[in-house]
Amino acid sequence: MLSGRLKKGALAIGLVGAPAVGLAAWFGWLPSMATDRAVSALERRLGANVTIEDASLRWSGVVFEDLRIEGEEGGLSIHAGEVGVRGGLWAMANEGASAVEYVQVRELSVEVDLANGGAESMRSLVNRTRSDSDAQSQSGAAANPSSRVAEATGRVLVQDEDGHLASSRFEMRYEGGELRGSGTEGEIGVAPSDVMEAERWSVLIRGRQIAEVESDNVALQVGSESGTTLRRLRDALDRIRQSGEQTETQENQEVPGWMARLADGAVVRVGDFSAKREGRDLLEGLSTTITRANTELHLEGEGGVQGGQAAWDLWVAPSEAKGRGTLRASGLPFDLFLPFLPELPWWRPEQGRVDADLTMRAEELGQIAIDGSAAVTDIGLSSPRIAPSPVAGLGMEFEGKAVWFASERRLAIEEAKLRRGQAEVNLQGDLERTSEHYRASLQATMPATNCNAVVGALPRALLADAGDFEWEGRLGGRLTFEVDSRNLDDTELRIRMANACEFLSVPITADLRRVRAPFIHRVLEPDGTTFEMTAGPGSPNWSPVVSMSPFLVQAIVGHEDAGFFRHSGFAVYAIRDSLVRNLEEGRYVTGASTITMQLAKNLFLHREKTIARKLQEVILTWWLESALSKEEILELYLNVIEYGPGIYGIVNAAEHYFGREPSELSPAESAFLACVLPNPKAYHESYERGTLTRRMRNRVERFLRHQHSRNRIDEEALNFAIQELQDFRFARPGEHPGERQVPGSTAPLPWSTGRMSDWGPEEDPYGESFGDSEEGSEGT
Repeated sequence: MLSGRLKKGALAIGLVGAPAVGLAAWFGWLPSMATDRAVSALERRLGANVTIEDASLRWSGVVFEDLRIEGEEGGLSIHAGEVGVRGGLWAMANEGASAVEYVQVRELSVEVDLANGGAESMRSLVNRTRSDSDAQSQSGAAANPSSRVAEATGRVLVQDEDGHLASSRFEMRYEGGELRGSGTEGEIGVAPSDVMEAERWSVLIRGRQIAEVESDNVALQVGSESGTTLRRLRDALDRIRQSGEQTETQENQEVPGWMARLADGAVVRVGDFSAKREGRDLLEGLSTTITRANTELHLEGEGGVQGGQAAWDLWVAPSEAKGRGTLRASGLPFDLFLPFLPELPWWRPEQGRVDADLTMRAEELGQIAIDGSAAVTDIGLSSPRIAPSPVAGLGMEFEGKAVWFASERRLAIEEAKLRRGQAEVNLQGDLERTSEHYRASLQATMPATNCNAVVGALPRALLADAGDFEWEGRLGGRLTFEVDSRNLDDTELRIRMANACEFLSVPITADLRRVRAPFIHRVLEPDGTTFEMTAGPGSPNWSPVVSMSPFLVQAIVGHEDAGFFRHSGFAVYAIRDSLVRNLEEGRYVTGASTITMQLAKNLFLHREKTIARKLQEVILTWWLESALSKEEILELYLNVIEYGPGIYGIVNAAEHYFGREPSELSPAESAFLACVLPNPKAYHESYERGTLTRRMRNRVERFLRHQHSRNRIDEEALNFAIQELQDFRFARPGEHPGERQVPGSTAPLPWSTGRMSDWGPEEDPYGESFGDSEEGSEGT
């Protein structure tokens, strides 16, 4: 009886105790065993320090709480509030990770500190995960990866030595061999560097290749330290990719490694992209798509760019450095292109606008063929070397074909048309500039064009009153220009003009009727004072050119403008020589003013040396050559230019230096007056000392010998002049030397023979430069 009762008690205990023992094991040592196995597996696979605070078993899996992973090198901290793992318990216990069906991670936080070992820890984690995945794939342990699903939500934060670098909230899902991630509140950088924020982003990765990337409402703020964030990102990637990735075999040898990471057919889309710099809109509403098509990338997009619009459709083969496509722009701000342009004193470049319709093709490495049209409007320049005030409203239209050779930094212009207003210039040639040299080889042709249209193409701000001239007729021409900084002596400049223009009306400031009778000649001196004297025919300060010493006329013309009687106001050879000298010096040291140009600025212009004054001088020279004879121009010139401080006109100069009339000047005296013209105030030093300085004596003697070599004075005149220099004397105030006989003679003057051809060839520069760095006489 007792025995039966004992058996029944044992059975009852067994029926009740077995589940109790099972429950005790389930909630006691089994979770602890699961935690230990999970920690051991993660540390072995990740090469990191792993801790799990707690675990609880479910009928369908296990939930780990407070999971922490710390990189072995430091600087990497991964924390998950809760990790749920679904799968058969006994299968997971026996088969490990291969039995896992589903993983869900909540409250995931990833923090990377690149300044304290984070790059090394990330690199180690990525390499271990990749090699483990490869091993499983090769062994068949992961025979059915499509059955696994993993999901995670959380936030990532990356920082470096400069502090915050990047952060974002994210959601990730892995299924069927695909990893899809998306996120919000993405941010890269921190002020005052560049800061980029994305409202939404997503990425799809198949295997190890990127299949899709999308991002919307991306905003970029360009700060005062522009480019800093890009540098930090590049440095961060370089740190993480120092090993493993750089030696990874490319999946496709026909494309570069970075492109191989994009799957064939992969699409990268950025929508509603905007950028600001210091509060000003740079880009807005811009959308772009990049698609990989085999070995090419297709880039297309459109959007607002600093108040303008741009659209592009480009195909690029990076491995072959080839490409093709179109680029269209409307109303783009000019300052967007400043980094690619020469450094000029641009004025308010943000107001300028650029329109373009270009087709581009790159068939060879480093060569881009460009065909199309472009227009630049409303740009400006501001510099005291250009004009006293900013020159605004500049612009030009371009149309043509060119090839850019990147390695040579050379632009080969096959054909181009440059238009401004109704004026057009056809251009061909090469432009080249490297860090070591520059070179230009250009041919420009202007077809016969209405004269008013030609001058009207020049900015009014540069022309001032000279813009009030009016013409009838047409003007055309051709220019050839060759220069190479490696051999400036071979510089070539040729200009040929077909001028059929006739002046119809003249601004009152250029009315020459005032100089045909006594007039007041006013000069604004460098110190701001104004000099005045009465000049003009019939005044006591006037001498007819036919009454002047022929030695004087020969000396002044020979020194200042040897081709005066042959050119039409402009000496191309002098412009070429002046350009070479200025390029050799690397600064402005000399001009190429003819006598007519000097007269134009003496009569009508101020002293400032600007591009504006030079343009005005050109038009006024054109006018003087049209309205006056060479004899009249030379007569005006000699009677108004400066020969010393407060000494204007040849009558006053002859009296001041030598106590004589212009008709009485000797060869040496005439040569001295010619030699002071480049800088009459400075060269007055000899007069103040009472004798020629050694430098001036040598200068005058060289010039006299030069005159003789050009047959402007005969040998008797030369010998007399050399003798004069031995005891060269200046007259003191009130002193009037007596009469004298001056032996020798000069070549015939044009008005004495009536033939300009007697004067010699136009290109008759005097060889060794006797002028200083100034352009010549600088009265008004």
